[in-house]
Amino acid sequence: MSLRVGQENADSPVYDFNSRDLLGLRYTFKQQLSALWSYGVSAEYLTANYANEHPLFANTREDKLLQLVIDVDYQWQTNWQLSGQLSVTDNRSNLNLYDYKRSNLWIGARYQF
Repeated sequence: MSLRVGQENADSPVYDFNSRDLLGLRYTFKQQLSALWSYGVSAEYLTANYANEHPLFANTREDKLLQLVIDVDYQWQTNWQLSGQLSVTDNRSNLNLYDYKRSNLWIGARYQF
């Protein structure tokens, strides 16, 4: 489990509407099922409170992000590992432009020298 606290500041006062305070919590669980199989699950909740009013929307942005990630790994051969990941992200914002839901499926192979 990890706690995330941070602050991002714009390089120029003109872009201060992009400066934000971050606060989040993440939980990660990983388990080796056998010599060949392992998996992991992580869940994250993150809030982002922006410093100033957005110039186009005349409102100060506030986001709340939820993310769930599931990983599966298979040791196919001595030097080859096959991996898959499914992630689901839900970002809710008081500004509709930044409100989104996204799902990603990733499949890959890795050769270890």
